[in-house]
Amino acid sequence: PDIDLMNDSDQQDVRNYANTLAAILIENSTPGTENELTLMNDVVVNGNREKIAELEAIAVAYEGYITDTLKVPVPSFLVKEHLDFLNTLTAIHADIAAMSIALDDPVVALLRLKRYQEDVRGLGLAMQNMYASLEPYAPLIKKDDPAALFVVFSPDFQS
Repeated sequence: PDIDLMNDSDQQDVRNYANTLAAILIENSTPGTENELTLMNDVVVNGNREKIAELEAIAVAYEGYITDTLKVPVPSFLVKEHLDFLNTLTAIHADIAAMSIALDDPVVALLRLKRYQEDVRGLGLAMQNMYASLEPYAPLIKKDDPAALFVVFSPDFQS
């Protein structure tokens, strides 16, 4: 019920959806921030409390991904992919939020840490599935469109 479903969508709606979703990922990113596992390690092993703020910033970024993604009208044929994307974002947000309280509540942090790797793998799979569903619409995407980001999740992409 939280998803704005488009019952009728045309090619321009699909292009808008893909561009909006990719723009959300780009706009909410935290460039220059260390990986959350590296940050958590620094907090737990070295007692570096300053790194907690960076973990919290990453959690806020994921919260932004979720909030903004919920506002995007979804073509009906992409509902499953959209839900998979949202669910994995929500799981990773919970993982990172728990990492940020590792010194105060190590049990919660440890439980979420055990889920983190699987949740990240799930996000990768969700993005691959999104790419596969959008691939037939690739001719609509221009090279400067934010949606070009999805090519990274192509099985043929080589970094």
